[in-house]
Amino acid sequence: MPNPVARSGNFGAVSRLVDAVRSRPWLYRAARRAVATKPARLVRSRLLRPAVSVIVPFYNVEAYLADCLDSILGQGFTDFELLLVDDGSPDGSRAIARQYARRDPRVRLLTRPNGGLGAARNTGVRAARGQFLTFVDSDDLLPPDALVRLLESAR
Repeated sequence: MPNPVARSGNFGAVSRLVDAVRSRPWLYRAARRAVATKPARLVRSRLLRPAVSVIVPFYNVEAYLADCLDSILGQGFTDFELLLVDDGSPDGSRAIARQYARRDPRVRLLTRPNGGLGAARNTGVRAARGQFLTFVDSDDLLPPDALVRLLESAR
């Protein structure tokens, strides 16, 4: 094993841990399984700050919501969070949003009493953690490279 670099923090401890894992393949496999679990993915997504927060307020759009969410989650760029703001929708839109939130850790579902589009967007802004914000109407579809273009033009 090469000598640790001077003043490198926890380099020595990390090197010993890596050596221990390499010498025990079963430990490596167990660690990989633990990291791949849904709770671990959820913690990672909550702790890491995404580059973009996509806010989608919805009300009475059961027929369009799944297509909208598929177009957002199908982006080539993946460093974003998707905030779905239920503005007291009386139809099945909330059930659709709940399914997407369970399926993908980047998706969060927020609920508020009906107050209109502006109030729903403000709820999303307060919950957003991304460096940049964008709003998508719940009946819109995004092209596959929309978030990359947005980020490139903002930087």
